[in-house]
Amino acid sequence: MDVAAPAVVSLTTQKLWRVTLWRMPGAGLTSTLAAWSPDGRDWQLGCQRRWTGDGSSIDPLAALSTEQREALDQRLQRAVCWPQIDEALALVPDLAKVARKSRPTARRRVKEVVG
Repeated sequence: MDVAAPAVVSLTTQKLWRVTLWRMPGAGLTSTLAAWSPDGRDWQLGCQRRWTGDGSSIDPLAALSTEQREALDQRLQRAVCWPQIDEALALVPDLAKVARKSRPTARRRVKEVVG
């Protein structure tokens, strides 16, 4: 992730929530843009408000402490979608040692019996 440019960060949690966050350089994670639960419920920026209070928008990211938010930001900066090339090559089997499968035999067609 390029930390010098504003970015939209999307992630899927262990409990399968999909979350989209807004990140600003120097400020880190600033707001939640959207979230979707596994059962289909969703949360959109500005839609959920404190109607019994001052009417301000509710942001799930605001529930985190400053330390938790910074830790999450650092973790997302270190996260990668693909393994590094050295790690990826280590996962590929040695093709010379892989036994070739026998060629599949053709299936015979069964003629329809008219009776």
